[in-house]
Amino acid sequence: MLAHFATILTCVLFTVVFVCCNLYLSKRFAPKIQNWVKSQPYECGEEVKGSPFIQFNPRYYVFALAFLIFDVEIVFMYPCALAFREMLQTSQGTLIVLEILAFLLILFFGLVYLWANHDLTWVADIEKDEA
Repeated sequence: MLAHFATILTCVLFTVVFVCCNLYLSKRFAPKIQNWVKSQPYECGEEVKGSPFIQFNPRYYVFALAFLIFDVEIVFMYPCALAFREMLQTSQGTLIVLEILAFLLILFFGLVYLWANHDLTWVADIEKDEA
C-alpha cells in the first residue's frame, strides 16, 4: 500500500521539479531586449484602433459563471437520472433521493441568490441601480 503512495509522490515531485526547471530556463535564456512592436496587441495584421484595454461590465462575468454552474449541474444530473430507477431498487433508495434533493436544493438557493441580486437580467435598469 505504501509503495503506491511512494509512486504517486515520486510522480508529483518529478512534475514539480520539471515545471520549476522549465520556468527557470525560460526566464534565464529569454531575450532581454524589449521591442515596442512586440508589446503591441496583434490584430491579424490590422492596425490597432483605440486602446486594447477596454473595461467590460462585470455583470457579464457573473452571468457566464451562473451559466457554467447550471450547465455543470445538468451534466451531473443526467447520469443520475439515467440510473435513478436502478438505484431506487437498492436498500438505500431513500438516501439516494435525499442526496439528489439536497443537491437540487443547494442549486435552487444559488438561483434564488442570483435572482435576488438581479444578476439574471441581461439589461440592467440604471435608475434602480442608482437608488
